[in-house]
Order: sequence, then structure tokens, then C-alpha cells
Amino acid sequence: MPKREKALQYSEAVQGFSKNFLNKFDLKIIHYGKIYANGKRIVLSNSSQFIEFNYLANVDKRPAGYKTNLKRFGIVSGIIDETLGPAREFFRKNINDEKEVFHVGESIFVNKLTNNYVESYTFISNHEQSNIVQTYFNYQEAFDLYTLTFRDHFKAAIANLEKNPILRSSDVFQEEIKILNPSEEALWYKHPHHYYLSLYGRQIKLTWREVECLSLLMRGRTSLETAELLQISKATVDTYLERAKFKLNAHTRVELFDSLFQADFKPTLFDYLLYKNLK
Repeated sequence: MPKREKALQYSEAVQGFSKNFLNKFDLKIIHYGKIYANGKRIVLSNSSQFIEFNYLANVDKRPAGYKTNLKRFGIVSGIIDETLGPAREFFRKNINDEKEVFHVGESIFVNKLTNNYVESYTFISNHEQSNIVQTYFNYQEAFDLYTLTFRDHFKAAIANLEKNPILRSSDVFQEEIKILNPSEEALWYKHPHHYYLSLYGRQIKLTWREVECLSLLMRGRTSLETAELLQISKATVDTYLERAKFKLNAHTRVELFDSLFQADFKPTLFDYLLYKNLK
């Protein structure tokens, strides 16, 4: 069979399969994000039981060498610099065709590198079918066909983000929420939102916001630097710190850090993925 005919047959098969893919695998999109070369981010996510757009402007004005952990924005491929140089290098070393597809439990993560931005998707599927979905998305044509409708549907809302510094979920079309949350009892509603420590036989529960603050503070960041990195107020950081002291029965920051070391407090990317995916 000539190569052209074979290619056409493959293309038709992919398109036919794509049309029924959503219903066949009960696949739901729960996150879409863009990280631009100048540091600007657009994130659409309903991982917190509601859909909300985040638009972070002027982050390119931060000090040279500033890095951010993009897993906060749903991109879980690692720590990538604000510019796309390190991101492109990461993709070249670890990912074929500058696209990464992997799954953890019921979630499938797709990170795609373009000339101007990193694009990310997170899907939820049936646990037994995640391998099939991952294999399917590894074919660039299949992935593009599947996500094309999604991107077109949100084009207007994303364009509005370019004009308005902040856009809440209440400002976008209610119709768009339906395609992201077709089920009244969505899987992500059941996700735990805590990181558990065991210390002296006690189980201690920290929120992931507390974990983020403590991780930065234990690396030598000041409360003010931590607040700037997490884009919250210094007072909020101090509140998380005091709350953690109370939970671990510590009176000073040194005692708190000693307790955290004894409890083997080492939150990793894998811990974060478990937190995002386990019920």
C-alpha cells in the first residue's frame, strides 16, 4: 500500500476514534494551562471543586534567576525557569517530540512545549483505562484532534484574560462549565487536601498551603520571601507557621523544624501527585 494511502487511512481512523473518545473512556478535562515565555500564566482549573481562571501578570519583573515550582499551576514536569529556555532543554532531555504524557492513578498529564509557551492538560479517566489513554495521547495527531474542540471552546474566555488582569469563574460563560464538570459527583471532589505526618505515634494533618510555606521556610527563605513566592501576604505565612507550631506542639521555629525533621517531613512531587489523585 502506498505511503500516502496508508497515512490517509491512519488519519481517518484517528479522527473516527477521537469522536467517540470522550464517552468511550469517560474522560474529563480538569485543567488547562499556559505558561508564556515572558512569565505570564493563564490557568483554568476546577481541581478545587470550582472552575476559576488565574492570570498572573508582571512576574517577569522578579529577580534574575527566580524559579517557580510549576506544579502549583498544574504542570508537574518539574521545576522550570520563567523563560522557555530551561523548559525546552528539559523537554529535549526527557520527552520525545517536546511533548510529555504520563499518568498517575486516574489522572493523565500532558505537557506540550511550543515556540512561545508551555501548554498543559490534566484529564481524569477510569483507572483501568489510563494506560490506553496515555498511549493514545502519545500520538500527536490524535492528541491535537482531541484537544482542538476544547481550545476553541475556551478561546473567547482565554482572550478575555489577555485584556483583564483578573477574571473569576463567575465572569465566564456558564455553558463552559458543563464540559469540564459533566458529572454532579466529580472525582476531584473526593480528593484529600492534606499531607499527613507521623510524630511520636500521633498523626498530624497539614494543609498543602502549610506544606508549601514550611518547605520554603525550611530551605532558608524568610517569611517575606515565602509570601512573595507564593503570592500571599506575610501575615498569612505567619499564620500558617503559628498553626503548624500548634499542631506539632512546638513553641519556637527551631522546635518546629526539629519536629518536622524527626517526622521525616520531605514532601516530594510524588506526594503531591498522590494528594491530587488518591480518594
